[in-house]
Amino acid sequence: MRGISLIEIVVAVSILVMAMVPLFGLMGSSHSQISVSADEVMVSQIALEILEQIEAEGASLRGKTFTLKLPIVSTGKLSLKPNLVKELNVSPFPDYLALACEISVDSAQPKDAQYKDLASLVTIKVEFTPKKKVGKSRKEVLFASLVPTQ
Repeated sequence: MRGISLIEIVVAVSILVMAMVPLFGLMGSSHSQISVSADEVMVSQIALEILEQIEAEGASLRGKTFTLKLPIVSTGKLSLKPNLVKELNVSPFPDYLALACEISVDSAQPKDAQYKDLASLVTIKVEFTPKKKVGKSRKEVLFASLVPTQ
């Protein structure tokens, strides 16, 4: 008689299970990484949005140097008063991100005095808490731009 015994089937299935378990583990960890990456992209877009609005106010930055640390509220306004008169708009985002930003403006001082106060260096650092915990519980994105003040 020719056929497959129950022992052969059990051995074959156990080999398949041992090969599949690590693959399922990879799928779970990649899902976490994708979730964190999606949060990073969303926070980066918000940081760039804020930076672009500050760049649009370039002339009002002339000669100013300041650093502000403040929370960002979803679907709200971000006030940089008294340094900037205009309030900045913030796009909606999930509350679990708990965004906090640090905005620094420093008057660029070149070696040649004739170019003094022509630009300001604007730096924005946004800290956030991703939905999935991978690595550190708080992550950050950092952007900088040289803004003409003329």
